[in-house]
Amino acid sequence: MSKDRKRSITTAQVSLRTLVVKVASTATVPVAESFDRFGIASITDLGVGNFTVIFKAPFERDCLPVGGLVFGAGAVEVTAVAYDRVTVQVSDLAGAAADLDFSLQIMGSDSRFDY
Repeated sequence: MSKDRKRSITTAQVSLRTLVVKVASTATVPVAESFDRFGIASITDLGVGNFTVIFKAPFERDCLPVGGLVFGAGAVEVTAVAYDRVTVQVSDLAGAAADLDFSLQIMGSDSRFDY
């Protein structure tokens, strides 16, 4: 092939998006705080310590919650995942469901990528 001849190379790319949101669940109505709060459509309180975080812009496929942190003492457990929402259970150190403020980091793809 001649050095003057160029070919373009095309490859499928995965467009990743990450949301990091702090949820103030001790308020009467749970609210999203921090910069990524603008990516959250709503937070549904399903009962003591049980919350569903719904995204404004759904991911193309199911997302991946990659971290959770309780402010104070406790744990965040992901109980359900979809392309447009994540449901978590928050508990105190004794393992009892509790309405504690928490943060959640979620990663997903905005483009279809068939393996």
